[in-house]
Amino acid sequence: MLPMGFLGSSESFSLRTPSTFYISKDGDDNNNGKSISSPWKTIDRLFYQKFIPGDSIRFKGGDTILGRNIFNNIAFVSDTSDRVVINSYGTGKAVLRSDSTHTSIFEFNYKDKLKIELSNLIFMGNYNPLTQLGGLTNNHAVLITNTNPIVDTTRISDSMVVDIDSCEFTKFVVAGVVFQHTPIWSS
Repeated sequence: MLPMGFLGSSESFSLRTPSTFYISKDGDDNNNGKSISSPWKTIDRLFYQKFIPGDSIRFKGGDTILGRNIFNNIAFVSDTSDRVVINSYGTGKAVLRSDSTHTSIFEFNYKDKLKIELSNLIFMGNYNPLTQLGGLTNNHAVLITNTNPIVDTTRISDSMVVDIDSCEFTKFVVAGVVFQHTPIWSS
């Protein structure tokens, strides 16, 4: 199980240009993930990478990839229109499948800004309506949480942009995408 938090790599947000990262069932998480010929293998590997606006995360079309990732520190600045794009490459849609121990495949936790695009993907849970199995541990594909303790309703429309295009959501109990506001209070 991954720790709750975002470790990120040693590279600074401000010192690099946007990159494309590839994931394939035939990859290796020890690869650099920056080309089709050296992709990562798992969704979990994303946890150890910092993402910046303009980055792309691409899953090989036709592959089924298990796992989950929590994005806690995507560095967004207020004046950028760039997004983090998550989609498929090659032929067909990649299938992103949750294992039975997690409630979501992707979680995006943000305080001020979030700009993401999800496209050309299939999100698959474990819920089986005939046996009712998988329902308690697999509620949604994508969870987007605003953790800002102060809600400024005048800025809500500017704080989050989520584009979802040509995605399929199947075998989830609650919903494909869930938006929530959960302040994280410090004592």
